[in-house]
Formats: sequence, C-alpha cells, structure tokens
Amino acid sequence: MIWFKEDDMKKIRERFGRTLKDPVAINIFLDSEQCSTCSDALALMEELVSMDSRLKIKTFHTGDSEAEKYGITRGPVIVLFSEHFKDGNVRYYGTPSGHEFLVFMDDLEAFSTGKINLSQTVIDKIQSVNKPAEIKIYTTPQCQFCPAMVKSAHRFAMINSNITGSMVGAMDFSEEADKVGVMQVPHITLNGETLHVGSLPEETFATYIIDSL
Repeated sequence: MIWFKEDDMKKIRERFGRTLKDPVAINIFLDSEQCSTCSDALALMEELVSMDSRLKIKTFHTGDSEAEKYGITRGPVIVLFSEHFKDGNVRYYGTPSGHEFLVFMDDLEAFSTGKINLSQTVIDKIQSVNKPAEIKIYTTPQCQFCPAMVKSAHRFAMINSNITGSMVGAMDFSEEADKVGVMQVPHITLNGETLHVGSLPEETFATYIIDSL
C-alpha cells in the first residue's frame, strides 16, 4: 500500500526539515502470524522513515524478547524512543491513520526535540503521579475529538515514566475494545477501567487521573 502522493511527501519532508532535531527510533511490533493490518502499518512507517534520515525503524514480532519486555502480544504496535524519552511508554496500538496521523507527526517532533507543550499547572499535576498509570485512548480514524486526548495521554507519559499513554485503534483491536465496553470514542481507560467517554480539557484530564489512582 502507498500512503502518500508526491506532493504530500514534499510537504512532510519540508516540515521534518524545519522541526526535527535528534534521531527518533520507531519500533514496530508485528504479529508473528497472520495480521490483516500489520502490512499497512509497516508500509506507513517505512514511507515516513524514507523522508528523513533522522527517523529509524526497527521491526519486531510478537513472541520476541523485545515484545515480551513491553507486554505486547498483538500487532501492529508502534513504540517511540529517543535520547529525550527512553521509557517506551508512548505507544500506538494499530495504525495512526486518519486524524491520528497528525498526532503521530507531533509525537515524532516532540521525541526529536524534547519539547513538550503543556501548561505548568498540568505538568505539576502529572509529575505528582507516583504509581503505575496505564492510560488508553480508544479511537477510530474518523473521530475528530480523539487526537486531542491521545496527544494529552502521550504528553503525560513523556513527563512521567510511571505513566504509559496509548492510542488503541478500536477497529484494529476490536476484541479488546469490546471487552472494555467501547461504544463511543474517545473512550478512555485507566489501568483497565473506564475513566471517561468523550473529550476533556488537559487540566481536567490530569485531575481525573490523579483522583482515580
């Protein structure tokens, strides 16, 4: 599958030229058996990596020691790393397509520069989290309100290693979405329990997390 037209690739290259600084590793975990969406996710990552030498892709499969290290049992899953953020706690379960692609671009730039756009009030709240907090945002590519929640969850994970922030494609991971009762998106869970359905301002989102732990 080809994701981008030449004009789109030109715009992305120009954006990366302005915004990327340090290398970013894109680790993609694929199913060791049949996976209907893994090839599309891999093709998207390969096309992006081809546009800037600071982006590197590493491919793993479920069952690998690296997958076991991060508790990944299904693909496709994308985990980002850089010198600025080394914990592997910013993740995409499924392909970051549709509206989520813009969040992925923002994440690449944050990982490359180490710069996080959050208010000091939100930073103070999130830095106070002192126990494991797994935030999952269940999304669909067409959801216009999902990207803001994914971006917040990822920013929270960047500033606090106790937090794991994940986008979960509700269609790619339909069994998991059904298990937690996803009917509408964004559907937000914290440590496996529903926290909220719908969008939230960042400060309110941070407060919900703290109050629920």
